[in-house]
Amino acid sequence: MENKILIVGGTWDLEKGKKSSIIKKFYEELYNYTDNITYINGGNYNELQDILNSVKEYDVVCWFANVDDSLPKIRNVKKINPYTILIGSKRNDN
Repeated sequence: MENKILIVGGTWDLEKGKKSSIIKKFYEELYNYTDNITYINGGNYNELQDILNSVKEYDVVCWFANVDDSLPKIRNVKKINPYTILIGSKRNDN
C-alpha cells in the first residue's frame, strides 16, 4: 500500500493567500514518484483549521503553511495525528 501524502504550503491570510512557487516545484518533483498526494498551496486562513483536522488521514504531512505573525498559528499536526511523518520548515529570509 502506498503512503498518502499531504503537502500544505504557500501563504495563508484573511483574503485568498498566495501560492508558493517553491512548494509547487516540490510537489511536481514528488509527483514523479507517486500520485497519492493532496496538494494545497496558499489560501484563506479560515480554511487552514479544516485542513489541519484532515491530517489524521495521511501517512506523511509536509506542513509549510506561511501564516502572518498577527494571526494565531495553526500547526499542531502531531497532536491530531501522532503517527504521521511530519516534515516542516521555518521561513528564514533575513
